[in-house]
Amino acid sequence: MIYQFSLIYRSVSYLTILTALVVMYGWLRGIELVQIIVQSWPSMKFNTALCFFLLGGVLLCTYYRNKLFKILLGGVLLFVASISFIENLTDLEVGLDVLLVPGLMSAGTALCFALMGLAHLVIYADSVEWRKMSQYLLHCVTVISFFAMIGFVYGISGEGKLMFISSMAIHTSALFFLSSIASSLIHPSLGFTALLIGKKPGNLLAKRMFPLMGSLILVLGYLVIKYWETGEISPETGLTLFGMSILIIALTFISMIAMELNRTDIKRSEAVRALRDSNANLEKTVAERTALLKDKMELLNATTSAARIGTWEVDLEAGKVTWSEMTREIHEVPIDFEPDLTTGINFFKEGAHRSRIEATVQECIATGKPYDVELMIVTATGEDRWIRAIGTPILRDDKVIRLRGTFQDIDVRKRAEIKISEESIFLQTLIDNIPINIYTKDLLSRKTMINRSELELMGLEDSSTVIGKTDHELFPKESADISRKEDVEVMKTGIPILSRETSMDLGENNKHWFLTSKIPIKNSEGNVTGLLGVSVDITERKENEEKLKNYAILESKSAEMEQFAYVASHDLREPVLTIKNYLNILFEDYGEKLGEGSKRYSNTILNALNRMELLIGGLLDYARLSRQKDLEQVDLNEAVKNVLESLDSLIVNSQATIKVSKLPKIKGYPTEIELLFQNLITNGIKFHHPDRLPVVEIERKKYGNGWIFSVRDNGIGIEPEYIEEVFVMFKRLHSRRLYEGTGIGLSHCRKIVELHNGKIWVESEPGIGSVFYFTIDINE
Repeated sequence: MIYQFSLIYRSVSYLTILTALVVMYGWLRGIELVQIIVQSWPSMKFNTALCFFLLGGVLLCTYYRNKLFKILLGGVLLFVASISFIENLTDLEVGLDVLLVPGLMSAGTALCFALMGLAHLVIYADSVEWRKMSQYLLHCVTVISFFAMIGFVYGISGEGKLMFISSMAIHTSALFFLSSIASSLIHPSLGFTALLIGKKPGNLLAKRMFPLMGSLILVLGYLVIKYWETGEISPETGLTLFGMSILIIALTFISMIAMELNRTDIKRSEAVRALRDSNANLEKTVAERTALLKDKMELLNATTSAARIGTWEVDLEAGKVTWSEMTREIHEVPIDFEPDLTTGINFFKEGAHRSRIEATVQECIATGKPYDVELMIVTATGEDRWIRAIGTPILRDDKVIRLRGTFQDIDVRKRAEIKISEESIFLQTLIDNIPINIYTKDLLSRKTMINRSELELMGLEDSSTVIGKTDHELFPKESADISRKEDVEVMKTGIPILSRETSMDLGENNKHWFLTSKIPIKNSEGNVTGLLGVSVDITERKENEEKLKNYAILESKSAEMEQFAYVASHDLREPVLTIKNYLNILFEDYGEKLGEGSKRYSNTILNALNRMELLIGGLLDYARLSRQKDLEQVDLNEAVKNVLESLDSLIVNSQATIKVSKLPKIKGYPTEIELLFQNLITNGIKFHHPDRLPVVEIERKKYGNGWIFSVRDNGIGIEPEYIEEVFVMFKRLHSRRLYEGTGIGLSHCRKIVELHNGKIWVESEPGIGSVFYFTIDINE
């Protein structure tokens, strides 16, 4: 059904059902208005309304393609209508006229129901002939109902009407008229409907003439009957006037049609002349274009021959495969070779190539997806050859019926690509394993190639995260600005920069020094297209130079400070010991005579002297750390093991957990290294959180020329304002009553780390814990 007619069809369907329900309700409740529209006119019987209800259901089932219910309702409708029609024509009494409400439908009504039911049973038949028959049955109902309505309009009495429609009610005939026309719109291209719906000249003429001519005849007939009934004219005169009027109307319309046909013929003649002229021009154009096409075909043949491109086609329905001459030449088969789909696929090299073409062709046939693949075949002479196969499906009714495409010999190009790819991999492998930083850039200073050393410098692993980016996207702005300025200089002048000393700040106190060379890359025409960058990391050398510059000064000041600290510690220890000894003598001689207050004060003094002795000892140990020693190889795993054994009692009593990852071997001072780890582990246990058992974790990772270590605890943490003060000598953040100690341990740690050319710092979150980081730049 055409979309714009669906609303009409559904509206008529619902109107039919609604009218049937109203009439049945009127019969059941005794409402004459819905049974008889006008007094003295025939009424719609109850069984007629019931059949209209069935007909409305048939119409909706037809629209929604519910075949089962349509057949069921249509069969019931056809059965009831046929029995009623037989009862009207014969003396047979089945009893349908006394069901529920007495009253037998008229013969015309029964005939229309039977025609409607039969038409809808075959309206969607597979055969066109059956669908045409359905259309003509509907036209019959339209004509019968039209005559019935005309009888009411003209006021013809029952005796004057046709026999089989003499008792059809006005609303019965109207519903038949509407439902039959709506149903004929299901197939508007069949039957009489096609004459009024189509867009051909005859259809357009019929749509204009039929309504106009029909309206005039109906009006004329109505007037003649009315004058006849009033006695103003005799029946003979009325019939004569009606016939003459019909003749005049017919002649008028024939004249209009003739003039319209004449105008159409004139237009057709003009169109023929224009077509003749156009054909002449077209023949000339075709000749010119044929010659041009011939030249292009010759050029195309020469091009395909030079490019070694052949064509092929597979007719899946006929099972026929066609190859062009070039396709046969690529396969090195005779010119009369007749391939099929299996032999064609078997030319592909056994293994991955053949499996892929089989899967690709099957997918193309199943889904209609075109393909473009580069695979290897084995020719008829046994030669391995790379080809490019392109396939395009041809579909009919969403089914692939044919495959068509090209076959190109790309062996030379493909082998060159493979060789270039292998050489590129070899070159990349080579530069990746050179211990210097190598990269290339385009004219916008975007990285186009980078080796592993450059990636490691940036702390990255995948080159795809770098390719296409500039230094401003990878490095701090100050360093990137300097690098871009150098790039512009090289690419603008074409003069390379060789062994220029540069620096780059990578953040987090990670400054590197390089000897950098930047060399312009030029194309075959001598134009600069980018640059090659090579840089050697000389950070260690620069740092050593800086250390050597300050070594003499540092050595002098270190010796001076060491001497001072040693003398001061030694001189302070003597009076402390003297006071402590005399205080002990005092207790021995006069202890019994001292009062409680004097004893308390004496104990306080003795405790203070003990703490002072510890502080002086710590200060002396701190001074001794500066003395020059020889570096030794230190296995940090053994060093930490020794520390944990010495702290065994503390670890057991505090129920602490110590987690140690695998540690490296370094060049260092064994005693100091053990003291470093001992202080940090002891702090992690001592400053534990009261609500949880202490956990200390020791980890490491590579850092430049050395290592970075971390000692993490889950203790009480450090307030942010005190982070910088924890390494200050004698600086305490907690009272001695809560946590014992001298306040020298972390100062020792910093001193030991600096002896190993490293740095130490702490990150902490109060209530969560702290992480002490330190670096050691002296390794094997």
